[in-house]
Amino acid sequence: MLRVTIELIPYGNEARKYVLGVMHVSNNGTGTSLSGNYTVDELHSVTDAASDWRYKVQEVPRMSGLGIFRFLQDLFEARSKIHPTITQVPQPPLVKGVK
Repeated sequence: MLRVTIELIPYGNEARKYVLGVMHVSNNGTGTSLSGNYTVDELHSVTDAASDWRYKVQEVPRMSGLGIFRFLQDLFEARSKIHPTITQVPQPPLVKGVK
């Protein structure tokens, strides 16, 4: 599992930092050697569970040589196909990832 944590650090002051959101990315083990299938949990608020999303992303290219930020970019591109607008969609259907 990967955990991506987004923090705000007001004016660079570490003592004042707080978490804006957390993303958990879990490989469900059904992919191929070239692409993976993942369950993504987005925790948008530590106090408001209604703002959280869970979705599945299929056929995301494996990281091999591209690096973690490219992998995250592919996840976000696949997410934009699930959530084309800012409105929340609970439990969206499976979609094909970016190739």
